[in-house]
Amino acid sequence: MSFLAFHTLGIYRAEAAGGDGKVVSGSTIDPANEPKTMNFSVSSGNWASSSNLAAANTTINYAIVRPSPQDDEYVAGVVTSAGPTLYIYTYSGGTWSQSWSTAISSAVYSAFDIAYEQDSGDCLVIYSNGGTTNELSYRKRVDGVWDAAPTTLNSNRTTGAVEWIEMASKPNSDEIALAFADSRDDLNAFIWNGSAWTSEPASVLSTTLRSGNVRKFDIAYEQSSGDVLLVYSIGNTTGIGYATKASGATTWVDTDDDGTFSDAAPFIDLAAEPGTDYICFASVTLSTTSADMQTGIWNGSAWTSQSNNRDTAAYTAAGYQPLACGWAGTGT
Repeated sequence: MSFLAFHTLGIYRAEAAGGDGKVVSGSTIDPANEPKTMNFSVSSGNWASSSNLAAANTTINYAIVRPSPQDDEYVAGVVTSAGPTLYIYTYSGGTWSQSWSTAISSAVYSAFDIAYEQDSGDCLVIYSNGGTTNELSYRKRVDGVWDAAPTTLNSNRTTGAVEWIEMASKPNSDEIALAFADSRDDLNAFIWNGSAWTSEPASVLSTTLRSGNVRKFDIAYEQSSGDVLLVYSIGNTTGIGYATKASGATTWVDTDDDGTFSDAAPFIDLAAEPGTDYICFASVTLSTTSADMQTGIWNGSAWTSQSNNRDTAAYTAAGYQPLACGWAGTGT
């Protein structure tokens, strides 16, 4: 089960691994520096009243929460504008605790992400430290214990400060896929194999992402094959680019624009269907008047079921994600 919640301060994701769910968010209600959490009970079908987590240093701008695939554990990250600062919270043993905090490059966009290794249940948090070399930092939670200090990761392909980060977990594995964009609108990727970062592309996957601090790419695993799909915008023009990496391979196959989609894609979302190689794609254009949404299904080898030019409201705000796609039930 997964939930997607929106708030005037930003976007907040909440997920549940086949059971009860949790939402973590910011709020303009005092105390605004204390993240709010709500629990959803599958058995009752009801939401509990919200409660507050330990205080951050100022109002919460952005939050993400991820569930452990193995235990009744969640890890949440919230970003504040003071610093900016990333705070990490851990739900374990029935209670939330503030685990650690660190400086982060921005409070406007998603300069961090959280993912769990699906086999081990270990957690990985990676974030932009604002540098242009060794520009990513990460900490692991292994067997219930957080690293005492971060480790840096250097991108050999990008030269700008990292602005946006997305990760995805491979099913039945300890592998995690990482994609990130920098201030030069370049796109790069790595694969975490459970102990080290591997499979960096031979060159950046794109040097012409959409300008602006929006989620102009997303990454997902085919849930049957374990192949990776990374979809990205192509500058301010129409169409999309996408890169794939086969399960067990170390190289990426990059396709710039195959003419499948006719709208620009500054805001992108992917959702993998459990048990299959189908991945849902949706994007919406950036406009001050009205925007066009387009959708499609990746079937493991090609795009199908495309739909273009669905008019939606205008979206112009940096850091926001105005759409999401997902799967209901089973089947295609």
